[in-house]
Amino acid sequence: TFPRLPAGAVGGAIAATRRRVCGIFGLQLSVLWQWAVASPRYLTITHLYRPLGGPPLPERIDSEEMYPWSRLEVLAGREVCFSSTRELPPEAAQDRAAQEHFGVRSWVTFPLTTGGGPTLGAVSFADMLEERAWPETTRRRLRLVAEIFAAALDRKRADQELREGEARLQLAAEAAG
Repeated sequence: TFPRLPAGAVGGAIAATRRRVCGIFGLQLSVLWQWAVASPRYLTITHLYRPLGGPPLPERIDSEEMYPWSRLEVLAGREVCFSSTRELPPEAAQDRAAQEHFGVRSWVTFPLTTGGGPTLGAVSFADMLEERAWPETTRRRLRLVAEIFAAALDRKRADQELREGEARLQLAAEAAG
């Protein structure tokens, strides 16, 4: 249904889909982050599913400070997947500390990209109860969800840009007329 959704309905569809996906895979956290347009080092949480609660998540995150290693991986178009925080490389010490602070035991993060364009953000799925393996079949299914979200968000952004352009054109026509 995502391709036929009006731009204004994309957010609700993403929220509902993440809830269902987490239920199917037995996950307790899903976060969709988008890069702040004005300052790309900052990520804004636009969609959060976390039924168990936990420490409050900031709405806006300085990704260079909180997740410096993961940020570089995502910007390079690579997924970040770990069964345990112990598996993270030494250069990801800050990322490990952040995940442990929020109670994340195991997670996978996918970059949100469309057709070779810039990375729009990332979507993460996590287990907060136990460490878990992320078999390729599970990652492939979650990656498809991430691709659908990226396409919907890209289309929504394009629709907003088109509407803003039309509004500017209308103002210019009124001023000239």
